[in-house]
Amino acid sequence: MTGQGNTVRIGKVATTGLVNLSHDSVFIYSKDKTGTITNHTNLKSTGNENYGIYAQGAVINRGNIDFSQGLGNVGAYSYLEGATATPNAIKNYGTIRVSKTDISDPDNRKYGIGMAAGYSEENPKGSGNFITRGLGNIENHGTIKVTDPDSIGMYATGSGSKILNAGRIELSGAKRNIGIFAENGAEVVNTGTITTVGSGNVGQIGIAIRKGAILDNRGTININASKGYGLLIAGGIIRNYGNINVSGGATKIREVSASDTSKEMQDLRGNKVKIHSPAGAANGVITKNGEVRKPKIVHVQAIPNRKPNDIPTSSVGMYMDTSGINYTRPINNIGALRGLTQSDIIVGVEATKYTTAKTIQLGQDIIEPYNDMIRKSGIEKFSIYSGSLTWMASITQLPDFTIRNAYLRKIPYTVWAGKMPTPIDKNDTYNFSDGLEQRYGVEGIGTRENRVFQKLNSIGNNEEILLYQAFDEMMGHQYANT
Repeated sequence: MTGQGNTVRIGKVATTGLVNLSHDSVFIYSKDKTGTITNHTNLKSTGNENYGIYAQGAVINRGNIDFSQGLGNVGAYSYLEGATATPNAIKNYGTIRVSKTDISDPDNRKYGIGMAAGYSEENPKGSGNFITRGLGNIENHGTIKVTDPDSIGMYATGSGSKILNAGRIELSGAKRNIGIFAENGAEVVNTGTITTVGSGNVGQIGIAIRKGAILDNRGTININASKGYGLLIAGGIIRNYGNINVSGGATKIREVSASDTSKEMQDLRGNKVKIHSPAGAANGVITKNGEVRKPKIVHVQAIPNRKPNDIPTSSVGMYMDTSGINYTRPINNIGALRGLTQSDIIVGVEATKYTTAKTIQLGQDIIEPYNDMIRKSGIEKFSIYSGSLTWMASITQLPDFTIRNAYLRKIPYTVWAGKMPTPIDKNDTYNFSDGLEQRYGVEGIGTRENRVFQKLNSIGNNEEILLYQAFDEMMGHQYANT
């Protein structure tokens, strides 16, 4: 609908009219910012990525929206592009059954959402910097039912976007779903009820707040779910005047934050390499003696008809292949990791077989399969290790414990000079290892010299003695005595 100031009614009061939406369809679309639309028509999805209501202004929905079939359907979406003030609200008085969600493709995640408001875009991608493109305003005075994993009852993003729940939101299911989720400065007021229903619930979250969002809770939150949370806070503001009741292994309020994963090493003459990745940082900063080094970004290589490999895991951690060749996929049955809250990530140095760079950043296409596993495992804290003695690894982490960026930085060979048990003067060893370090990357991949460095890169984290032996051999000491 176009034009402004219209008053429109769709459907008749107390009728049982039903409209089916098959795929990529919108039942009501309105650019009217000052008028009001009242809908009495019931909607049902039979396919994916449908919108029941998509409006820039006020809509009153009194029909029932059953989007339980299909993926990525949104019951009602309030969005005014370029808005600097909160638009008029979409108000729901009916029952909304929320769609299924599919987040298996990191570039095309399809969230099932009952009601949504606003839009924020990460720019540039992977930076952690979100730009709000428009605002929205949604109110629930009816009932929203969320039953499927990763689906959301009400969602808002952007400072000026608003959520009011004065009705009822029901959560259930064997995997996590969320009643209300707000981020990037959006505001939430809950005067209604958010509750789990049924039995066997796992991971339900009443309200999740992150990145400066604001919650005023004056209602009731009941969560009876293993590993569930009444409130999940990751950088938001909470004013709780209501009741939060938990049982069945749920936690009332959980505040989460990313970890500081910075790494630093120094040789006997004070030369230092560092990956600075403090808690909350979007990007790590890699320096050598205080000078910033720009990383070489490596990606998954496009090889036709290649099948992905399973991610290697154990009961205490997982191995991150960085080659870009051995494309990985998450293991669906991750029962071996269930119950753990801490784990190790061992970052391999396979990328060094395809680049001579000393500073490497992994592309998002390499990282994302591991993030899928982290989401499914429920692990919250990681210890980060390099798989190689002569490389250090670090990550920056998002508030949901997934990996934003991952880095490798070569450690100068001089770090090990003077540490080995040898009669050779440590200054001689230092001078040799310094010269060796200066040669790294001079010759290209596959050359005879590069193959020597590949051998050194393959020395594992607990194999320091092998590096000392290699130094001795290259300096001629071991062979001179035989």
